[in-house]
Amino acid sequence: MTRHADLRGAPELVARLAHRAVTLAKVHAIGLQPLCEGNGIVDDERHVARGADGLQRLGQPRGLVPVDAFDPKLERRHGSRRKRPLEPPREIAADVERRDQVELARGALRGVYVYMIAHDSFLPAPVRIGCSGWMYKHWRGLFYPERLAVKRWFAFYAEAFDTVEINNSFYHLPPPKTFEGWLRQAPPGFCYAVKANRFLTQAKKLKDCEEPIARQMASFYALRPKLGPILYQLPTRFALNLERLESFLKLLPHDVTNVFEFREPSWYADAVFALLDRYGASLCAHDMPGSKSPRLAVGPVAYLRFHGGLGKYYGRYTDKALLEWTDWIAGESRAGRAVWAYFNNDPEAHAIHDAQTLRAMVRQAGVGRMTAARELETSA
Repeated sequence: MTRHADLRGAPELVARLAHRAVTLAKVHAIGLQPLCEGNGIVDDERHVARGADGLQRLGQPRGLVPVDAFDPKLERRHGSRRKRPLEPPREIAADVERRDQVELARGALRGVYVYMIAHDSFLPAPVRIGCSGWMYKHWRGLFYPERLAVKRWFAFYAEAFDTVEINNSFYHLPPPKTFEGWLRQAPPGFCYAVKANRFLTQAKKLKDCEEPIARQMASFYALRPKLGPILYQLPTRFALNLERLESFLKLLPHDVTNVFEFREPSWYADAVFALLDRYGASLCAHDMPGSKSPRLAVGPVAYLRFHGGLGKYYGRYTDKALLEWTDWIAGESRAGRAVWAYFNNDPEAHAIHDAQTLRAMVRQAGVGRMTAARELETSA
């Protein structure tokens, strides 16, 4: 398998690793900093592959980093996770060098993963860039081939991008079987962001939402393991209400990434950002005229929505504007935040062209490489 996959640990994956890892208590680093006790090697990459699509929630600055080789005599330990370090294995590698990748230079070559405390030499966190939806008739001939059947549009889109933001769930809540269909059609490495139903945000305005949240999640969970962030877009005339927001945050599930897009400027306050961070939620940075957000990331992920380069949902972005965003995205990725970015300027397929341009710029900056799941798939 490839040596460059970035599988930064989600809490649920870290918990799973506790049963499939051995400690490397005595391994030391060359020139950087020592590994910490409790680091481990996973000797069956399938355990990681199954969870690769769920690695978007980055609660702690830790990660899974691929290496090329390990000593086959390392003792594999099973059992529940312990607070104190396990006994070291009988034999360990002597030296570890960590730059863009990690190599353990003893033993037979095989695909393994090391769970380590993250630092500046870690690979950047994943960057996913796509569009807000894919079913646009006016993209025929501009993006989709003229004679391509509509039922094949998603497959064509998924060849170009590894993510899409589902928008129609905002207007009506599809049943679980619809999400199951979306799950089946998605290729390896593809992930969906999903827009929360407007009944929660526009009608209820975050009040008394326990039952509708449960109903919504019954559908959304059908996308697992390809379910990415869930976006809650608040209405334009709903002003700051910290108490209402906190009561809503308490109801949200903690095994997904929840993102909030505010459309009223009074919400852009330090108290709001601190509240989101406290509950493990993130801020959506966007450029909607009249409610443009600060260029800021809060919580476990950075989430961006581009609503139009010239006006509301319309117009290409200039290269200068996209380069400025590239610098910001690269900084967030290198700091350990996964980045999700979507273009919503669908007329004339501007979203497609801008998403492709931004993705090329981000890759040129050295981040946004192929997703871990797809790397595992293509290297199998």
